[in-house]
Amino acid sequence: MTRQLPTWRAWCLFGLAFLGSCLVRWGTPVISSLGDWETTQFVMITRTVGVVLVVLCIGGFADVLRRGPNADRLVACLSAWFIYCLAYATFKAFFYKIVV
Repeated sequence: MTRQLPTWRAWCLFGLAFLGSCLVRWGTPVISSLGDWETTQFVMITRTVGVVLVVLCIGGFADVLRRGPNADRLVACLSAWFIYCLAYATFKAFFYKIVV
């Protein structure tokens, strides 16, 4: 019975991709002013964490697809959407709008 359930690697990938996509999306300001110096460091931290999470998730996705059983591959395909959202939010964090 337990051989048909996904392993912890697939669930860790899913959780990391889901939480990362939510946190990076919420951590990036939509509009910032030029005089707002407090968000500059926070945005740099968000960008750095986002890039690290994208690399980890893509590596974990490739590992689960290569060596995991079918149940792991199913969870990896479900987490692919959140990896895409994470990559999009990280890319968008580099180009947020600045209002004077």
